[in-house]
Amino acid sequence: MRKEDLREATRKKVEKKKFSKRDNIFHKDKSNLKRIATVASVYEIARFIRKPVDIIQDFFLKPESKRNTKRPRPKAKRVWASLENSSEKVINEIFEETLQRDPLNHKEWVVLVDGDPNQIKKFKKLSK
Repeated sequence: MRKEDLREATRKKVEKKKFSKRDNIFHKDKSNLKRIATVASVYEIARFIRKPVDIIQDFFLKPESKRNTKRPRPKAKRVWASLENSSEKVINEIFEETLQRDPLNHKEWVVLVDGDPNQIKKFKKLSK
């Protein structure tokens, strides 16, 4: 990551570090030298209810003999990603988008997170 492409706070942390000429990119501490994008998606989809037997059968069917079940397709899908904004800001955008689509909270919301404990805490906090 080029220093000028880092966020201001991260760039300042990197500039404080002192690297010797012997430092190798593969061995030095890489904290504050990477950027992580936060990716978000909001869409509506009809339920697709299956029984455990249906799921198990999918493991044993050959690809050419897969059942021709019609799965529901996402509607009004919006996908975006950001390197510049913090994950908290992107999560706020997700809630703004969903509240705009469902202001009375009649729909069931489902959130899928990659396991980052900080993101899970933010979603729990905002969902209350």
